[in-house]
Amino acid sequence: MPAGSKAPEQWAHADKLAAVILSNALSGPELALFCPERSLYPKQLARWSQAAE
Repeated sequence: MPAGSKAPEQWAHADKLAAVILSNALSGPELALFCPERSLYPKQLARWSQAAE
């Protein structure tokens, strides 16, 4: 994930894909911790995952 204060929607496509890949291996509670740590919402990850397909 990019360093700095960029909003997740402003991340590069490669960074969004990295977030999707990392989050796919997480269960519910782990995902619940992953998203807020990166200022993400599960819906963003789902949308990015669909775009990557």
